[in-house]
Amino acid sequence: MIRCKFAESHVAITNEKDPVARPCCQYSYGDETLPYALEANTIQDILNGEHRQKLLNSFNKNIRVDSCRNCWNMEDSNTVSKRTSIANNLDLNKVGKFQHTELGLDFTCNMTCRMCNSATSSSINKLTSMNEKLYKLFPDNRSYAPYQRQNNTKNILELFDNSDLSHLIWVKLTGGEPFYSKSIYRFIELLVQKAPYDNLDLEIITNCSIFPSTKLLSMLHKFKSVKILLSIDAIGELAEVCRPPTKWSTIRDNFKKYKESGLDINCTSTLTILNINRMNELVDWWRSRNEPKCHHKLWLSPCRQPNWLNPYNFSKEERKTWFTNDISINSHIHSDETVNNPTSWQNILKAIDITDNQFKLKLRNVNKEIYRIIKEKAKKEVDNNK
Repeated sequence: MIRCKFAESHVAITNEKDPVARPCCQYSYGDETLPYALEANTIQDILNGEHRQKLLNSFNKNIRVDSCRNCWNMEDSNTVSKRTSIANNLDLNKVGKFQHTELGLDFTCNMTCRMCNSATSSSINKLTSMNEKLYKLFPDNRSYAPYQRQNNTKNILELFDNSDLSHLIWVKLTGGEPFYSKSIYRFIELLVQKAPYDNLDLEIITNCSIFPSTKLLSMLHKFKSVKILLSIDAIGELAEVCRPPTKWSTIRDNFKKYKESGLDINCTSTLTILNINRMNELVDWWRSRNEPKCHHKLWLSPCRQPNWLNPYNFSKEERKTWFTNDISINSHIHSDETVNNPTSWQNILKAIDITDNQFKLKLRNVNKEIYRIIKEKAKKEVDNNK
């Protein structure tokens, strides 16, 4: 029997044109049977619905559902998956109750991260020319397709207001950028009003470009714990290449403020082909600013979409040449995981050039080693096809 706390008591909702309710953020959007969140009256309706019960029945029969393949791939590669990473805070006496949620209130964002897409970033959505070129290059990737946004924030807040939040013990806010969203105040107020906030662990993912207001900080300190997950993929100019256009100096200054805020801060880094060879710089920077036994941690999440940025486009042999002083980080860099239907190196190079042309800082100038390797691989493909 497979146990997954997310499938049993969790709902993940992102604010899209037609927001679906997934068992977790790693669950594939390719499942066309996913229920639309706003068709439910309450969150409990989603947990009791046909789709979720079918998934649980498959797990009871020890069947690995394909839409959960991100976790299976990581576990088969001897790395910790989302399913196994935070499985200890599920109250087994309340299985089936709404205990966990991962929520994107809206897609308002002030940054244009290269691994992001129009569905989750208002800034990316405005880059019409770049998106058109990437969609032409990758016609199967709908995230680059012309996207007409519909803000469902009001309806999502109503869904939570109509739901029983009395069993909530873990809430994660994603984006867009939560601290850039005006809706965060109403949602935090809703949790204070309807959830056992003094027994609730709150996590907020932020790109570290904004530090919350005094009013919001005061509200956050009411919760049992608040974990701020800083999305930092590199340091210096490479950080600006990965997540433009915010300056590294702004990220660095806000990091200092978060350290002094009394909140639990962690770094959650996205591993891509853009930064895989220089993760050692981020690890060293993070450690130099935290005490050796400090509880502030650095987490790594390999990028799987878009496929051209997947770090496992590089072979394990190639990745073994890059390492850090952190065993956990190395386990991701040196994972046995491979890419199904890998992107050609010619198209990867074209995608890098398309995004480079959009932004002030270029990968080709900031991470010359990676750009040179990819360019050589693309040329080799051309030569082999002659």
